[in-house]
Amino acid sequence: LRVAPDKPHLTVIDYIGNHRSFLLKPQTLFDLAPGDREVLHALERVANGAAELPPGCEVTYDLRAIDILRGLLRVGGSQIDALKRFYEDFREQHGVRPTAAEVYHEGYNSRAVRPTHGSWLRFVRSVGGLTEVQGRAARWMRPRRSSTRSR
Repeated sequence: LRVAPDKPHLTVIDYIGNHRSFLLKPQTLFDLAPGDREVLHALERVANGAAELPPGCEVTYDLRAIDILRGLLRVGGSQIDALKRFYEDFREQHGVRPTAAEVYHEGYNSRAVRPTHGSWLRFVRSVGGLTEVQGRAARWMRPRRSSTRSR
């Protein structure tokens, strides 16, 4: 990072947050559903020698590597906590917020936010995912109520 006559500018590449990409390897290897809890269970099976793999395949993780991966996992909490973690990871990885449909396709229940937030859009607002104008519009939206029709 020294000044030099032939260097007109400095380019900084920021890898903060990239550590979570290490969790994609066991997730892919073991064909796991989304979520840190699934990775934790897979690591436990590997550590106990109970991981199910196709014949002729094996996985060996150094115990220190398993401890490092465990430290990266965010487990515990409610469905809403899991949704928040997924939302933040998705936004960090893709640069945009996930839609409710993308959340659903990743195996999460976007309707879990209804009791606490009223709607997916209000949840997104609560995690800072809306512009000021979008946030004002979301404030005026009424939550959908189920109705029964008499015949």
